[in-house]
Amino acid sequence: MGSSTKIKLGFIGSYKCDIMLYLARTLLAAGKTAAIVDASSEHIWDYHVSKISNSTVVTQKGLDVFLSCDSQQNYEQMAYEEYDFILIDFGTNRSLAKYFKECSVHFIVLDMEKMNIIRLSSFLHVFFQFDSTEEDQQEKREFIRIYRDIIDSKINIPYINKIIGADDKINVALEYMMYLDGMDYKCRIENQYNDTIRFTKISKAFKHMLLEILDTFSNIEKKHLLKALKKAERGH
Repeated sequence: MGSSTKIKLGFIGSYKCDIMLYLARTLLAAGKTAAIVDASSEHIWDYHVSKISNSTVVTQKGLDVFLSCDSQQNYEQMAYEEYDFILIDFGTNRSLAKYFKECSVHFIVLDMEKMNIIRLSSFLHVFFQFDSTEEDQQEKREFIRIYRDIIDSKINIPYINKIIGADDKINVALEYMMYLDGMDYKCRIENQYNDTIRFTKISKAFKHMLLEILDTFSNIEKKHLLKALKKAERGH
């Protein structure tokens, strides 16, 4: 990826696409340039954008989405243009774990499903192997951690964290507990099927999270972020 990129946001885990889309659209509404890169092994973003050809770059309302960047060769050879922000979805693609390390901001998004937790644990195991020096191993990496679709269950967050086994290696800069919300889920699904990006009706907790995250890394004034979010959520 070209050195001209100013800020790279790396995402791992599950159910991140709506979060990434809302962040990217708000950045665009704030006058910044942004793009999304699908580096997941599942090619998740093929189902979130309108593909009218076999092109590996799809532009949807000014937002560029780079597809099929799931191998080292494709990731390195993709002709990324100059953007203020690149949002990279690594999913749980262990073959690109070292590139996740290079990101400016690290996001870990978790839900409660066993398959996703085991895959995430496996990815992090590979990721931490790239801490080759003693200094790397002693330094905790900073993450923004988002728990999604939480329900009241015996399978709770402490239990999930125990399975992942990474708490002693990460420093949580921001953390969010997002309980399963019907409106949030409705917006996620309808945007997928309608090829739109509207999120006026997502929960207050979701909007608060988006604003706080953007305020943390974007260097955009809060009042401009609020205005940009209102514009972006309407699909403009």
